[in-house]
Amino acid sequence: MSKLNSVYMLRLDRLLAMALAVNLSVTVAVAQENKTATAVAESAAGQGGIADIVVTANRRSESIQKVPIAITAVTAERLAAANIMGTESLARVVSGLTFQISAGGTAPHLRGIGTTAVGAGVENSVATYVDGVYILSVNGALVQLNNIEQVEVLKGPQGTLFGRNATGGVVNIRTKDPKQELSGEFTARYGNYQTASLQGYLTGGLAPNVAADIAGFVSLQGKGYGQNLFLGKDVNKLDQYAIRSKALIEPTDRDQIRIIGDFSRMKGPGIGAYGLIKGTAVNYGPGTTLAGERPDLAEFVASGVLAPFAEVGEPFPATGGFQDTYTARQPYYSFNTGGASLQWDHEFDAVKVTSITAYRRAVQRVGFPSIPAPADRGYATIVAKDKQFSQEIQLSSNTASDVKWLAGLYYMNGTATYEPFVISGTSLSPLESLTFFTNQKTKSGAIFGQATIPLWEGAHLTGGLRYTTEQRKISGKTILTFLPAFGGSTLETGAVDAAKTFKKLTFRAALDQQVTPEVLVYASFNRGFKSGVFNAVPPSSVVVKPEVLDAYEAGFKADLFDRHLRLNVGGFYYDYSNLQVTVFQAASAVLQNGAAAKLYGVDIDATAQLGENLTINAGATLMDSKFTSYPDAGFFNRVPIADGGGVNQTIGSAKGNKIPYAPDVTFNIGAVYSVPIGDGALDATVNYSYSSRFYSGPDNILGQGRYGLLDSTLTYKFADEKMKVGVFGKNLTNKNYYTYLIAQANPGGFEEGQAAAPRTYGVMVGYSF
Repeated sequence: MSKLNSVYMLRLDRLLAMALAVNLSVTVAVAQENKTATAVAESAAGQGGIADIVVTANRRSESIQKVPIAITAVTAERLAAANIMGTESLARVVSGLTFQISAGGTAPHLRGIGTTAVGAGVENSVATYVDGVYILSVNGALVQLNNIEQVEVLKGPQGTLFGRNATGGVVNIRTKDPKQELSGEFTARYGNYQTASLQGYLTGGLAPNVAADIAGFVSLQGKGYGQNLFLGKDVNKLDQYAIRSKALIEPTDRDQIRIIGDFSRMKGPGIGAYGLIKGTAVNYGPGTTLAGERPDLAEFVASGVLAPFAEVGEPFPATGGFQDTYTARQPYYSFNTGGASLQWDHEFDAVKVTSITAYRRAVQRVGFPSIPAPADRGYATIVAKDKQFSQEIQLSSNTASDVKWLAGLYYMNGTATYEPFVISGTSLSPLESLTFFTNQKTKSGAIFGQATIPLWEGAHLTGGLRYTTEQRKISGKTILTFLPAFGGSTLETGAVDAAKTFKKLTFRAALDQQVTPEVLVYASFNRGFKSGVFNAVPPSSVVVKPEVLDAYEAGFKADLFDRHLRLNVGGFYYDYSNLQVTVFQAASAVLQNGAAAKLYGVDIDATAQLGENLTINAGATLMDSKFTSYPDAGFFNRVPIADGGGVNQTIGSAKGNKIPYAPDVTFNIGAVYSVPIGDGALDATVNYSYSSRFYSGPDNILGQGRYGLLDSTLTYKFADEKMKVGVFGKNLTNKNYYTYLIAQANPGGFEEGQAAAPRTYGVMVGYSF
């Protein structure tokens, strides 16, 4: 047996042993609970157990413990206690989730499934929904969690009910509904790096059947986490603004109408401030050296890839601190997004009708050094625009029906454009710039349905189907602009006008059994589908094939010891084909298909209520992933600085390698302790999250090592519970780690990353009424 197979079998044995141990432990716990129910109840007398969490994973409200899906639900209270104000921090409390942030967009990965390529028309494999509306823009997944009721992270394919691009799962965000009673909450924070933030929420009645709210958020960062040492300017610095309003109209006792509007903005030299990986060198650097004078570039000159008179300088090693950059030009980032939706629910005697109509628009303006050197070798500027219209109609059973069912129709029309994407710099000589214009349109329609049927006592069978048809169209061109010394002319080339339609039937089947009133066991089989897409830079008529994920899952959900311990465990096995894998090219990341991969693992979510004052939350995902076929993967091998630096690319088989951004182990554990002090109460929260090593590409060369993050808050609530003051800290051990990694091949090669925030801390004051 080969070494690789031996390691694989060892990991399989460990995972199976762990799963067996967990199942054995819950069996013993259930038996103990049944034998000692009276004693446990007496010991818990006067102490409240763990409250039910209501989720909408089946597009209806039900207890999380009754849904045969692996779900991590994070309530508004837990978000506040952990000082989590944006989706990019959810990985701190959701195991199996990683969140990549780059100049081109945001990319959540769930159980290793996700998309890191960015471009006009490219979408994530983990779908983000806000109040029932799918977010098309890849940047739209970066949501400020201000007036949030709850965030539900649904693990595994959710395409039957949630639809497009839910191959890996769904981040389902539900905001608060307005209330008639006037109330509000306001919190101000000030921290290091001269960061000040203010968030507020106000709700009240406008008429007997009309309530409205408004939520606002602003964060201003006066000092960057790092510096561009070449220019002496701050980098890794971002200002953020967001406003959201919702009106709830109830004209009759059978109707509810929700009108929602939102707008948010982020700007600053933060996202896109990539720094060279320490110990590496960019292949192009400062100086006046021409390509023809560099022996290590001779093959590129001979092949015509690089003009001999192109100014490329000399290799330049990484310089400065972890958060610093060293580039001739400053990065910038600006992203505006907003939209409106209308949801109407009407209750008939036997059925409920729901209509969700939505329109969204996003505009992104980005500039960043495409070659991170202290010379103007390459600079990328992007103007990207997205807009979408969607309409969904749902027909569902009422709460009294024994058979729970839902059927619906979905339509979306989206457009994503580069207007334009420009690359410039001295290394392009005899060109002054390369300009790409791209327009990719998506029309998607689906019919879907799901029903849950009672079988015998405590048992239910769930089945669902969704038929999707999706049309992609791309048009675009490339413009070459020559330097004045070479005539200063422009040449239009690479015109593209192509279309492709994708059709797919996806499904869900699940069987659950209520073993006792407190224990549910389940098994499911789901198929997820993400349609094909065209690459946008340069615009291409070659389509990237759809990816398909078959997911098998089994698990249990248990409330034990008089509801003082909640333990939810799910084991999963994925058969993944035609993965849409990222390959980095000059200033862009494109998609290609990796033939096949397999993943398996176990998810654990636990909550323990230890007395009245102490709550512990924990979660873990243990996983193994590997490509089972990928014969033409790109391998990016580091070149020593003495030999020119940068990265050389070869083509090889990635079979047996891990899929990108799929750590074997992620876990989090947090505690909230409340103790009365004087007339008020002191709440202390500590949370620790961990990720093992993961890789950015199928070659398994460039990666982020294991890291752990420690966060804490300490809040004192005064007697009337209206006023609170506190201190907070995130990444208290000041761990350096990257959220996004790039390896680009020579000529002009490098390895760089988007640094995550260092240690931050500060004080806060809040008032509610």
